[in-house]
Amino acid sequence: MKKQREKHKNSTRELMGITEITDYSLVTPYGELDEYQDCGQIQHDIFIMLCESGLIGVAVGDINQAIYGFSNRFPKYLLSLIGREDFKHYELSVNHRCHPSIAEYSLCLFGASKQIQEEKRVFRVCVEGAEKETARKIDQKLQTIKKTYGVVNNNQVAILCRGNGTIHFLDIVLKTKHKVFSDSPLDKDNSNWGRIFCELLNARFDKSIYAVDYAEKLFSEEIEPDKYRKALEVCHKIFSCPFEEMINVIDNFIEIVELIYPKGYNAGTVALLKHVLSDSTALNSYVPAAEDELNIMTLHKSKGLEFNIVFHMDMYKYIISDEYGTADEIEQLLNLHYVGITRAKDACFIMNGTQRYRSRQDDFYKAYPSSFLLKDGLQERRRELRW
Repeated sequence: MKKQREKHKNSTRELMGITEITDYSLVTPYGELDEYQDCGQIQHDIFIMLCESGLIGVAVGDINQAIYGFSNRFPKYLLSLIGREDFKHYELSVNHRCHPSIAEYSLCLFGASKQIQEEKRVFRVCVEGAEKETARKIDQKLQTIKKTYGVVNNNQVAILCRGNGTIHFLDIVLKTKHKVFSDSPLDKDNSNWGRIFCELLNARFDKSIYAVDYAEKLFSEEIEPDKYRKALEVCHKIFSCPFEEMINVIDNFIEIVELIYPKGYNAGTVALLKHVLSDSTALNSYVPAAEDELNIMTLHKSKGLEFNIVFHMDMYKYIISDEYGTADEIEQLLNLHYVGITRAKDACFIMNGTQRYRSRQDDFYKAYPSSFLLKDGLQERRRELRW
């Protein structure tokens, strides 16, 4: 039980890049809010109110992983805590997930890298052609790459894309067995209830997570024994329910979120959950890939996940670059690239074709590398390959 708590405690801190930790040193009890860079105004105001009422609050986040500006979630709330006098600010600059060369490359995106690693595990791969040719090269090279880095299963490998257009094309042409993780309407729900529903669905189908793990994540058995016991009871019902019958435990999902956010009921969010639980295709997007399947998903959906090997798609001019947009929008795109790079533990392959598919026009267009790939110091921290 203690090991499970420590496992969760460590996983919530994603010690990668530069992580900002804001600690309100007031009085007990203690509370933690993770992924603070994605906070909205309401969550931030509640957090401040609780801290000012006597709670020791810890905000854990990484400003370089702020990628949800489109839904009004910004790192400004995390940054605002750093300027206050009633907290302590700590920087954790050691990346415990990625190979050192990947960590240094990701930090170089923001001018924070300290050294160039002798062994480079970030690769920019040039392919003659568009996504079809890129998929063929991945098919051809995959087994050699897996062997090089000691990777056994295909589900330890991910292809990450900017949008669904690239995903759809890869799904058609990639011959290696794979699973596409589509964004469901529930994924885009920005409410507290929507976030917990998605988190609970992911936990339910993750074979490494048990009902007791999730209950312990929500409530402390020592501090809130009644809520913990209730959450454990309800989680057991959800985690033991067969895939085909998940709609039958919708009330149990609601019971869980009512324990956490008793006044957050939203009929629209509940309707989205009902749709997911009753639609096998939507529900299947929360089931992890089988051992022999590659993962294909958007960069947004990959946030919080990790893979041994990553193929990072769509690093092109006008796609993930700084040609147009506001300063905030360009920053979000750079952060999106940072998230893609740092999903990789052992090796990251940035795939650049000479052409790219345009889904709106249904044609192929000459492709130019993203300006983000030309930032000072990056070329010295990666290897250039031609497949």
